[in-house]
Amino acid sequence: MSERKTILIAGVTGMLGHQIASVLLERGDCSVQALIRPGGYDDDKGEKLEQLRSRGLKTVEGDLTVPKTLLPACEGVDTVISAVQGGEKVVVTGQTNLIEAAERAGVTRMIPSDFSVDLHKLDYDDHVWLAMRKRADDAFKGKSVKPTSVLIGAFMDVAIDPMLGLVNWDEGYFTYWGDGEQPCDFTAVADTAKYIAAAALDDGLTGRPLRVAGEVLTMKQLHSIFEEFAGSKLELRNPGSVDELRELIENKKRENPEAQAAYVFYQYQWAMVSGKAKLDELDNERYPDIKPMSMRDFLSHKPPSKTSGPLIN
Repeated sequence: MSERKTILIAGVTGMLGHQIASVLLERGDCSVQALIRPGGYDDDKGEKLEQLRSRGLKTVEGDLTVPKTLLPACEGVDTVISAVQGGEKVVVTGQTNLIEAAERAGVTRMIPSDFSVDLHKLDYDDHVWLAMRKRADDAFKGKSVKPTSVLIGAFMDVAIDPMLGLVNWDEGYFTYWGDGEQPCDFTAVADTAKYIAAAALDDGLTGRPLRVAGEVLTMKQLHSIFEEFAGSKLELRNPGSVDELRELIENKKRENPEAQAAYVFYQYQWAMVSGKAKLDELDNERYPDIKPMSMRDFLSHKPPSKTSGPLIN
């Protein structure tokens, strides 16, 4: 009988991190630890932790911005999962510190917080937030701790949110750029957590990514499904070509480079409809026991609602 692996999760109080921990605890075939900041939490994050602790979660203290606190947290760990969200201090500096601590502790694998379209196919100037993920991933170069990026396309939870710019449920319209025929990848957060949990225990993924999707849809197909769900027409709007979308992004960046919210969601759309960040050779069959939701399945379980912006930061 093989020895139980120990999995360390950073970002366990976030939406995705909490679900990853929940799935691993439900599986019951590994020891699950969470990296928490010194002093703990006295808000809803604390409640989430207590719920997970009651199911067997262990916690270790550490601060991503204080490297010396991370080595003890990584000792005895087989795989580190980073589900952190935020700005450069957390995503770049914090994850880099975690990678270096994992290296010193002899951890063999780490799943970085890359849960998105295929950011490895993007250039650094293609997406301001995903560029931070790419910069953090650069820290793996020359290290014995190897990355396993779990790439899932766009979260279904975000695709239904008006903030992404695809659909406006209240005003009844759907917007897409390009010809609407480019296949795009979509996966629910809940299914992403299942795939991450499986990948964390799969040594066959050492040094290589896992590419999975709940469903692959063109924007025209997505529009049709959204209309079916809404039970009414969603006016189809097409502002322009993929090149015109890129021109819009560059103009907004020139106007105010620091106002990332003005162009970052357009960058997500461009990464999808241009096809540049499309996931190739999906690995869904690697875990036949995971049956991901289709977009119709997802919508039947979760009506459109606001999601937290940091979910896709």
